[in-house]
Amino acid sequence: MKRVPSRCLLLALATACHLSAHAADPVPAHLAGAWGTAESLYAGTVAQYELLLLSDGFGSFTGSTPPMTHTGGPDKGKPAAARVIMGLPLRAVVDGDVLKAQPFIPRSILRPGDKAPAPEAMTITCRYEAQGQTLSCVGPDRRDIVMKRYSETVPAETAEMLRKIRAADDGGQG
Repeated sequence: MKRVPSRCLLLALATACHLSAHAADPVPAHLAGAWGTAESLYAGTVAQYELLLLSDGFGSFTGSTPPMTHTGGPDKGKPAAARVIMGLPLRAVVDGDVLKAQPFIPRSILRPGDKAPAPEAMTITCRYEAQGQTLSCVGPDRRDIVMKRYSETVPAETAEMLRKIRAADDGGQG
C-alpha cells in the first residue's frame, strides 16, 4: 500500500516536469527582441541585417543590399537612396549556447505537390556574447554577421505579421 502514494507522487512530479518543459520559452528573454548590424537597414554604405525574435521562437530575418549607385549623369558613382530589402519568417530554438534559426515556410503558400526548401541549408546559427550584448552569427553563405541588440521588443507590426503567418499555417487555429 505504501508504494501507491509514492508512485502517484512520482507520476505527479514527472507530469509537472513535462508541463514545465513545454511552458518554457524556446528563446530566453535576453535573446528576444530586435537585433541588427545597424539601427536601420538603410544605414551606411554596406549591406545590413536585422533579426527580430519573439520569445516563442518565431521571428524574422531581413537583409538589405548596399545602396545602389548612379551609373550616369552628374551623380554618376554617387549612392542612390534605393536598396533591395528582403526578409523571411523564421523559427528559432536555443540548443545549449547556440541559437539556431531556420526559415519558416508556411504550408499555406506552397502549391499542391511543391516541396518546401530544406531549412537546414538556410540555417543561421548565433552565439550570444553577454559582454557587449551582441549576437555573433554565421549565415547560410558562411558569412559572419555580428548584430547588436537594439530593443527588447519586436515592433508591433512585425509581431502581428508573424501571428497572421502562424494562423494561416495552422488553418486559423493559432
